[in-house]
Amino acid sequence: MFRLRWLCGGILMLLTLTVAAQDLRTQVEQLRTDMYRLYGTDSLQRFMDTTNKLKKVAQAAGDEKTFYRAWANQALFVFRKKNRKEGQAILEQVRSYADERDSKFGLYISISVNTTFLSLLNMNDELEKEYQKCIDYVHQYFPEESAATDYLGLARLYYNNTQFGKVMDVAKKTLKEPNLNDTHRQIALAYICLAYSMMPEKEIDLKTFNQYYQEFKKFREKTGRDTGMNDIVDFNYYQLNHQPLKALEAAKHMAIPLNRLLYVAEAYEKLDSFKQAYYTMRAFRKLTDSLNSAESKKQATEHALQLNIERAENEAKDLRIENQMLELEHINDELEQKRLEEEALNLSLQKREAELINAATKLRNDSLDRHNKDLKISEYKSKLEAQQQKEHAKKLRLLSAAIIGLIVVGFLIHFFYRRQKHLKEIQTAYNKLEDAYGKLEATTKAKERIDSELRIAHSIQEGMVPRTFPAFPDRNDIDLYASMTPAKEVGGDLYDYFLLPPSLRDGDERLCFCIGDVSGKGVPSAMFMSVVVNLFRIVAKEGKTPAQIATKVNEAVAADNENCMFATMFIGEIDLRTGVMEYCNCGHTPPVVGGQFLSMPETNAPIGLWSGLEFKGHTVEGMKDKMLLLYTDGVTEAENMDQKQTGDDWLIDILKEHPMDNARELIGDILREVATHVGDAEPSDDITLLCLKV
Repeated sequence: MFRLRWLCGGILMLLTLTVAAQDLRTQVEQLRTDMYRLYGTDSLQRFMDTTNKLKKVAQAAGDEKTFYRAWANQALFVFRKKNRKEGQAILEQVRSYADERDSKFGLYISISVNTTFLSLLNMNDELEKEYQKCIDYVHQYFPEESAATDYLGLARLYYNNTQFGKVMDVAKKTLKEPNLNDTHRQIALAYICLAYSMMPEKEIDLKTFNQYYQEFKKFREKTGRDTGMNDIVDFNYYQLNHQPLKALEAAKHMAIPLNRLLYVAEAYEKLDSFKQAYYTMRAFRKLTDSLNSAESKKQATEHALQLNIERAENEAKDLRIENQMLELEHINDELEQKRLEEEALNLSLQKREAELINAATKLRNDSLDRHNKDLKISEYKSKLEAQQQKEHAKKLRLLSAAIIGLIVVGFLIHFFYRRQKHLKEIQTAYNKLEDAYGKLEATTKAKERIDSELRIAHSIQEGMVPRTFPAFPDRNDIDLYASMTPAKEVGGDLYDYFLLPPSLRDGDERLCFCIGDVSGKGVPSAMFMSVVVNLFRIVAKEGKTPAQIATKVNEAVAADNENCMFATMFIGEIDLRTGVMEYCNCGHTPPVVGGQFLSMPETNAPIGLWSGLEFKGHTVEGMKDKMLLLYTDGVTEAENMDQKQTGDDWLIDILKEHPMDNARELIGDILREVATHVGDAEPSDDITLLCLKV
């Protein structure tokens, strides 16, 4: 009996521990999903709270990798969204913690995240050392793992620095790594081909180059992955093999506009079509200037700030000049006062001379009265004394005049010296003021050019998404409307939709659609948005499922994503006959179906963060005659003057108040409610909505 009780107790304890472990794993998965969703927002406090919870739960579950990844993501989020020094400080905490506990994975992830920091800071010398440290660390502590990701990061660094010999060396080392997947092998072969093509043509071993190209082509067909370098490799192959027409065709099919224009111009030059090459290069330079408008705007702002500083200095200089003029007037007043004092001194001397003469005359008269007998002697004595007094007075006057003359000359010399110096300072200030005015004119012209280019960029961006409604004028079974309002001149939101023919999948006609929000704002986000939306259209029209579309687009943009940009996306397909919707949510806000948020089992990571991810999709039935509302977080995070956001509950309340039977009217109602809430506050984020019913 005792043994039976002991056995039952052990089984009960084991079941309790199993349930607890399963509960911890569920919490870890849910918190990891929330972390990826919040990574695409600017909600610092919510992100930090969620990742702190994830760290505690992962530690309790013994999930070392999730614990250190959550902590490292905190450093990345703070570094990108708030303050670089604070982000670096958090990463140092991760490294110290891992070092104290001798966690090899913790130390490795801290080094890996630091390569991202150094890449964003353009600290290429330090970046090269950190990549090499990552490679050495993998070889020493994880020999069964592949260091291909770090090798390829190092190859990208060398390629951007035009160190093509090092690119080839590192790419060849990548091919020797254990457990190398086909995608890494394809990228390594692409770098080898690019490095070959950058060598002087007479030094190229064309046979070896063609062998590497055929190997690259084999793995490209096997993976079906566009690394962003495929077209350039094809172009270089045709150029080196003297097939200029095929090279021109390859250049025309390049997805990235900058690359397309540059290589088309080079192909025309090989064909001796110099006119076409000239106009193509003009288009290339125009597009380059447009892409650099953000940097130009930054420089213009710094220029304007410097102008304000110089203006303040000029105003201070003007005040100093005014003070100096007042000082000159004061000196003139002092000179006038000295002159008046000297005249008073002369009058005093003359008065004293007269007094002396009078005294001498009186003395003489008295002497005559007292000494009548000595008249001749007295007269002679009086005349002598009078003559002496006159000579003495004359000497005093001459001495006084000399002193006064010296004083006046000294003051005049000082005055003219100071005046000349002040004139030079005034001339210098005037020259600086003239230069500042010239800079102001240049700044004004630059601003006008930037504004013009931003308007053009806005028009180009609007042309990237469908803007004609009704979307399908010949169809009564589809009600669809969309709206995109950027917070600045250009934005990072996107949407798209189109019909897929029955021949692609299952023999049924499908409506394919998506909505997305790119991290950041301005021109860089707009360019990333254009790349993502173009890739979506290309892959979707191949008949892929939403999950397959997300996986392929992520692989394409994550490979060479040095700026760590990403996009949250919701990709969906609706069978117009059955009303079944397949979807894949990539860190995006949940859509609203029939007035309620769609309940989703899990959320994938945003597009572009990491390569090698396998995105998961889900299915929802019964979408016939139900209004589906997709939106970006600019709707639910719009702030008024008191920095109060609208929120998810606000959106549901708005939908309850307005009828959901017309897509265009519903979006118009939501935009008016957002405008009423925001009031006079500046827009904080792009606002995009897509509403449909089949």
